[in-house]
Formats: sequence, structure tokens, C-alpha cells
Amino acid sequence: MYFLAAVSLLSAVIAQAAPTTTVAPSSATTTTASTATASDVNSACAVQPTGVSVRPSTDTAAAFTKYTGFHGAAVSAASPSGYLISFASANKAVAQSDSYMTYYLLNSYDPQTCANYCDNSYGCTSFNIFFERAPTLNPAAGCPNPPSATYVKCSLFAHTIASTQLATNAGQWRGPYVGNNVTQNFQVVLAGSNAYNKN
Repeated sequence: MYFLAAVSLLSAVIAQAAPTTTVAPSSATTTTASTATASDVNSACAVQPTGVSVRPSTDTAAAFTKYTGFHGAAVSAASPSGYLISFASANKAVAQSDSYMTYYLLNSYDPQTCANYCDNSYGCTSFNIFFERAPTLNPAAGCPNPPSATYVKCSLFAHTIASTQLATNAGQWRGPYVGNNVTQNFQVVLAGSNAYNKN
């Protein structure tokens, strides 16, 4: 789990999207995207990439998955040209598999930008775009449950995403155990997950 988290952070540093207009409901907090070097983000309590922070006022995993701003952005998003939607506004993402290619951090919830990455990636036939609750600090003993930021992720795949049956990634816990209590660590959860296939 921790290895995958480190790989995800390194990928996030490498893959940055072109600026677009941020989806920002009036009740949300919004910041701009930023980056950090791989050596910075993996140390204990290191500051993480800021992401595009559109989040509920209550900073919990449960509030994140229920936030209407995320679901509204997902259900109102237009399908990119040349793509058909497979599923919309799930609270899970398509799990990594042999056909998983890479992911990008976007500056807004914009399926067209994600489609552009897929179109420019040899072998890409589908993509999954979603909001992810991410920690602002790398969780460690000194900061097991830091405040959250929101990432908009665009994952590319070399297979057809047939249905939500492939959406099995609901997030993960990050950080060390505090005693035997994992609930004191940071919970990564997802919302507003849409998947699209080339037609």
C-alpha cells in the first residue's frame, strides 16, 4: 500500500495538465495547482502537491463522498468528442490492472482535457476522471491525519471500461498506525468518478 502511494505521488509530480477553468461551487474553497519534487513529498509530514482544492466545508471522508459539488460536476459533464460514457458519478475509480497506463493531475474536472491525453497516448482506449481526497502533508507519526486537498485525476487505460464493475478502487488509508487505531490516519476517498470509452 505504501509503495503504491509513493508511486502515485511520483506520478503526480511528473504528470501535470495544462491550465483550465476550475469547477468551483460557491460554497467551496479553491486553490491553484502546484507541484513538489519527488524527494520532498516522500519524507515524513512533507508538504504535498496542492492540487485544485474544491472541497466541502467539513473536512471528513464521509463529507467528501457526499459533496454535491463533485457529483454535480460529474453528472453535468459533457462527453468528449469521439467518446461514450460508461458510468457517471461513482464513488470508486477503475482499479489499476495490466491495461492501466498512467494518470494526470488536472486543474479542473474536464473530461475533454483527459480525452486529449488519451488521444495523444498510444494504445489508450478509455479513461477515468474523478475527484480524490488527498492529504496536504505526507501522513506520518507526527501528522497522521492532516487537512485535505482535492485532486482531479485522469487515469488512462488500454482496455474498454465496460461498467462500474471495474470501479473497485474506493481509496485507502495512508500513514502509520497510531497504537492499533488506523482510524487516526488519513483516509483517501473518491467522488464524481466518470469513465469514458472511445467509440
